[in-house]
Amino acid sequence: MKKILLSLFGIGLLFGCAANDGVVRTEKGTFIVSAGSSGISDLSDMKAESTEEASSFCENRGQVLQVVRLRGTEPPYYLTHLPEVEIEFMCSDRQGSDTIASSR
Repeated sequence: MKKILLSLFGIGLLFGCAANDGVVRTEKGTFIVSAGSSGISDLSDMKAESTEEASSFCENRGQVLQVVRLRGTEPPYYLTHLPEVEIEFMCSDRQGSDTIASSR
């Protein structure tokens, strides 16, 4: 029984789940959303989920997402270097983003 429990614990550590820290305001007036994993997770899924959270945050304010910086760890992953993503963003007025896009 102990071997089974230890095996399950080991598998849980290896394939741990991603954790998102939520949206945090920075001193520069931007926002950051980050996600990290306690095991081997798909970095592209973590980026997509974090981008969706940032976009929803801006939409709830009646604004649109404007990504300032996107950072993600690169493989190989090991005990002290696990998958992690961080998105720094701003929320812009919808009208302002349309004006910028149409002036190009």
